[in-house]
Amino acid sequence: MRADTFSFKMNGVIQLKNFSKAMEDLFDLIDALSLDIGGKSTPITWLIEELDTGSAEVFVRGESPNKELVFSVINAYGIIGEHLQNRKSIPYSTKIQEKALKLSKNVVDNVDSIEMATVDHYGQFIEGINTETDLYEVVLGAITGTIQTVSSRRSYSFTLFDSIYDKAVKCYFSEDQDQIMRDLWDKYVVIVGKIKRDRFTGRPIDIVNIYDIEIIDRGNLNNFKEARGVYKWRPGDKKAEETIREIRDAE
Repeated sequence: MRADTFSFKMNGVIQLKNFSKAMEDLFDLIDALSLDIGGKSTPITWLIEELDTGSAEVFVRGESPNKELVFSVINAYGIIGEHLQNRKSIPYSTKIQEKALKLSKNVVDNVDSIEMATVDHYGQFIEGINTETDLYEVVLGAITGTIQTVSSRRSYSFTLFDSIYDKAVKCYFSEDQDQIMRDLWDKYVVIVGKIKRDRFTGRPIDIVNIYDIEIIDRGNLNNFKEARGVYKWRPGDKKAEETIREIRDAE
């Protein structure tokens, strides 16, 4: 297989309706990847290079003035196939994740499995990924960070920037907690509640059923200069945040 080509294969007794739906979802994924990676300035034309009707396998080749863009899109497609096989979260935008998960759900009726392949990557999966149960887990726990953008529109929520991953975490609270949350805007806090985490990285996605919030007094930001540790750090040693993340992921 060449670097400008990828394949998509459905195994089993394939009905026309199943193949047609899968092709539609496949194009949606490739089109979304093309826009995410290359934008609208350099379009890619996707041509059917070969179609094996006996096994419902299609080989698709990309044509564009920007060859590197074609290679990048196909490489991303292959990575997605591997992640679907290993039931890992898709390492691309939310839109791409939705398209990939939709494609994975085409293992229905008499379709036994789907294979996605490129010159460098290969993935085969026998069932679709359920976003909530396969990619995320909900656990009682605590996260630390700074509260931002408190909102009561549509739902009572605020955004917390997690101190470990430095990513926005959506936090939902009840109506009777509204004034309390507004008073906590821009405060550095520890929040206890039900946290939805990425099952593979441990990164918090959102938190509901907030049980407790504790404000942390950060004090003088220069106090760290007076700190003394019991363990002397040496070049090559892991950073504190890396050790904390490993401990949390192992729980």
